[in-house]
Amino acid sequence: TPPTPSSNPSRNLAALIGDLINAETVIESPTPEQYTLNWQIADTPLLLTELTLPSPTSATLLTTDFPSPTPLTSQTTTSTPTSTPTPTPLTSPSTLHTLTGDNLVTAIDRYFTAQYENYLGENTTDTEVTAYSIREMLKNIEAQTGQRSVILYALRHPQGLQLVLVLPQGSPLSQTVPISSGQLGQTLRELRKNITNPRRGRQFLGAAQQLYQWLIAPYKAELEGLEVDTLIFSLDVGLRSLPLAALHDGEQFLIEQYSLGQIPSVSLTDSRYRSLNQAPVLAMGASEFPEYEPLPAVPLELELITESTGKSFLNQQFTLANLYQQAQNPAYEIVHLATHSNFQGGDSHNSYIHLWEERLPIDGLRELQWGKTRELLVLSSCRTALGDIQAELGFAGLAVNTGVKSALASLWNVHDWGTLALMSEFYHHLQDPAVTTKAEALRRAQVALLRQSELTAMALPKGNNNHSASLLSQVQGRDFSHPYYWSSFLLIGSPW
Repeated sequence: TPPTPSSNPSRNLAALIGDLINAETVIESPTPEQYTLNWQIADTPLLLTELTLPSPTSATLLTTDFPSPTPLTSQTTTSTPTSTPTPTPLTSPSTLHTLTGDNLVTAIDRYFTAQYENYLGENTTDTEVTAYSIREMLKNIEAQTGQRSVILYALRHPQGLQLVLVLPQGSPLSQTVPISSGQLGQTLRELRKNITNPRRGRQFLGAAQQLYQWLIAPYKAELEGLEVDTLIFSLDVGLRSLPLAALHDGEQFLIEQYSLGQIPSVSLTDSRYRSLNQAPVLAMGASEFPEYEPLPAVPLELELITESTGKSFLNQQFTLANLYQQAQNPAYEIVHLATHSNFQGGDSHNSYIHLWEERLPIDGLRELQWGKTRELLVLSSCRTALGDIQAELGFAGLAVNTGVKSALASLWNVHDWGTLALMSEFYHHLQDPAVTTKAEALRRAQVALLRQSELTAMALPKGNNNHSASLLSQVQGRDFSHPYYWSSFLLIGSPW
């Protein structure tokens, strides 16, 4: 709603800016410290700025959603890196209507890539994709995995939500869903509020179904007609912390129908395929912390996921020096860190994982000199500042930021026993030769918790002891069917 004169200096400043540029000012305030400021000028791009107030006397501009009115280019190139690295320009969604389907794909992918590069403060790729190169990538992946995948872009702009579906064959399918930024923001906040508290029961369903209607329903016929297996989302501001698995069509959750993945952009995704059913796991974690709640299930979690192949290090062994030493071993294709992790707003260095006695900035993982690209990084106990644009960029850019092909992490802290159940199921399916992708392994794990199927991985490891048996008894028989327990986990980067 339009602001009225207030004792709040931030609201008054926003209104003054609106007066100066002769634009209507709309203020949304999901929390007392956070504001979304909108200025709409007729026939010009929507100006959308996220403002966070750490204290009454200091206001910090975190990001500008559409920071440049530079028109989107319609140039189409192949997916070959350019010979001379140049910064990817930020673009404005206001000119989307001037672009055709193929050019629209290139423009949106470049736009999303630029957002992440701006957040990281570096040029991470000079690769530019086209609709043709994406189609070829999808066909190649299907030939290797037997899984048919599609890419769905969702971009916020003044006329609503711009969707573009890229299929393995045919031209991209573009649609605009006419919803306001306020409608979308309110629905996202309602979903987050209800889904993160299992005591609210099924109150999340209204928002989950509405978001399904906006994002998935416009393409339902095409997805069913092509017998798609995997939906890969490349999402705009505000949507990157959406628990995709919990979207609901009125009868089923989205995860019951498709494997799911989220990418920052196709340009920033390593699509080379490698099976992980025999991949060794480097598992490290902590169950005790001086300033955080303990994670009592971590010892059994590490034991279960390394039983077949891999090695685990717990508590005092979970140091930066040891992590660095173990990371030099190229045999470990999967790195699993079971500890408190936090994606916070502001600079990318603010997000961290907690080692035994110190914090490591998440982007510091790139400094470990992996030796080769790791296939998968798992952070099994994460918390993300939901609704914070910078925190979203850190979460959704996790694979790029840490130098791995794929990352599995959670949007909010899940109960320790629920995390144990899901992670055990995930690795059980990942090691199944019949399961060819990471996204399908995660789907099967999430569905197992949802449907309260027998948790196939919840058996005592070989050489078990009484302590492990006691821990396992606290998991077996628990009800993990509410999406609070399983929809928090998202696969970021390559879903294959």
